[in-house]
Amino acid sequence: MSAGPDFNYLWADGVKVKKPIKVSAPQYVELLMTWVENQLNDEDLFPTELGKPFPKHFQQTVQVIFKRLFRVYA
Repeated sequence: MSAGPDFNYLWADGVKVKKPIKVSAPQYVELLMTWVENQLNDEDLFPTELGKPFPKHFQQTVQVIFKRLFRVYA
């Protein structure tokens, strides 16, 4: 995966990596997939117990997940 020699991949998850770092395309995909998996496994963000409410920032977080995945698959 590469968008050409003039394109840089920058990664920041806002938790472990607050300031964007330059990574290769394969590293970006690996970091993204790990980050998405962690988001999906977060019981506070995606509750699995019946009656437990979704957090107020749920929609915003899901939008970020889709935006980042779209950058890879587009």
